Amino acid sequence: MKRASEDLKHFLMKEYGIHPVVLLGLDDGMININHRIKSEEGDFVFKRYTLRNPQQVAYEIAVLDRLAKHGFSCPRVRKTLAGKSQTVWQGKPTILLDFIPGKPLKRWNAEILHQVGRMLGQMHMATEGMKLPSVDRERWSFPEVAWIMKNGVKRILALRDGIRVDDIYFMSAEYATLGDLERLPTGVTHQDVKPDNIVMGNDGTISFIDFDNVYDDALLIDLATTIIWTCFPGGELVKGSLSSLLAGYESVKPLTKIEKRLFYDLIRFRLLREALDWPMRFSTEQALKNHRHFLAAYRDLAKSRKSIEKIWKA
Repeated sequence: MKRASEDLKHFLMKEYGIHPVVLLGLDDGMININHRIKSEEGDFVFKRYTLRNPQQVAYEIAVLDRLAKHGFSCPRVRKTLAGKSQTVWQGKPTILLDFIPGKPLKRWNAEILHQVGRMLGQMHMATEGMKLPSVDRERWSFPEVAWIMKNGVKRILALRDGIRVDDIYFMSAEYATLGDLERLPTGVTHQDVKPDNIVMGNDGTISFIDFDNVYDDALLIDLATTIIWTCFPGGELVKGSLSSLLAGYESVKPLTKIEKRLFYDLIRFRLLREALDWPMRFSTEQALKNHRHFLAAYRDLAKSRKSIEKIWKA
């Protein structure tokens, strides 16, 4: 580990001209390994991708650069002395980002969710019309999830203990009743705007981080992702939280008619996808806990269908 640290220090000095004083390992994600760099030139995050190719990383960089030009509060990509945004270290793509001080969102209220919703709208408006090279989509898009729900029931049950057979068949049957979500307007999406990836500074400023999953998808996915992680704290929908988040988003980017029509089904999709995602990818007790939480939230959502569908009819 010491040798790797010395190699990284040398790499950063050679490529970026920064002089690291402290290297700190951050919590590693599924897609990259992160180091926080404290240097004479400032604080940075160095990301070494393990599951992304250079084209996918270039897509993320292009999105972050566009957001930076619009003054959006998110990490800024640092260029090398040679003017490159992407480098290679230990055979993997890497980037250097400005470190955003603050802490992940642990508590939120209507005011904070309104602000988060507004930022989601600003992010979508800032990236509107971006023409980027095609990148591989995540396996949790509409077609992939539909295939798993239809054909992968036995595989899901074989993967994990603690998954109820009736629950998986229930999810599969429910998925078959969703509307045609592939008709939704698409654009650049973050895919993972949840409390862990929302940083609040000491001054109350909110920033979005971790754009590792960014790619073209239904824009409403971003809003629904934030909803399922913030509006169902105990497995039950908090309607006031949902209304605040929506109001913030629509203060910047009003939803289209088809987004409003499919809004309820899109939340259903995200809850089902999340309940499926955790046990498919992880074998931990937390994965089972999350599976049960999102499945409970899905069942509770049905109680609020009429009130949700009346939001835009008021």
